[in-house]
Amino acid sequence: EKLKYVTNTTGSWVTTILDNSENIGSYSIAVDSSGKVHISYYDRSEYVLKYATNASGSWMITTVDSNGGYGNSISLDPSGNIYISYGSDEGLKYVTNASGSWSTKILDKSGSPTCIAVDMSGKVHIAYNGSGQKIMYATNTSGLWGTATVGYDYTPYTTNAYCSIAVDKSGNPHISYPRYPAYNEYYDDYWKYIEYATNITGSWVVTDIDKTVE
Repeated sequence: EKLKYVTNTTGSWVTTILDNSENIGSYSIAVDSSGKVHISYYDRSEYVLKYATNASGSWMITTVDSNGGYGNSISLDPSGNIYISYGSDEGLKYVTNASGSWSTKILDKSGSPTCIAVDMSGKVHIAYNGSGQKIMYATNTSGLWGTATVGYDYTPYTTNAYCSIAVDKSGNPHISYPRYPAYNEYYDDYWKYIEYATNITGSWVVTDIDKTVE
């Protein structure tokens, strides 16, 4: 459970161990326009969010938040500023260094695992698991943070723990996530399938993409 990084930028695969704590949890990676690497990850041995980068020419690791970090996701704006969303005991949190130093904000006290994207205007788009196991969406596109419900609890067994988000050139968010719509006693598990959601029409529309996932 060490944190490793691998790249073939030299023409062959080279692996680097970035953190030897042997208790690494969730992690996420982004590369800026200069080819520098930015990694957010959760150190479960200390219950902290850490950030690793080689932007200076050598790898440096920083503790960004000493309370939380699981389910983290990282994204960069066009200027190379860092944006990370993540879960914590305090709820869904968001941290950025866009102001020149790390600044943390709690977006939803009931939010948890998350995914993040930053558009060409530097506005932030976050999809996350909210209260009642709903897929939620948070953004600061209006200048202030606001949230909206994307996916609903169709059955008591619905849960949306993982997601992925992308933003198109017009700033519209596109979200994919798994849904567990019904309990299956034979497998003692949940039937799962993939959903896709976007608000490109002005309101959220959810589409079932693949119902064969197990």
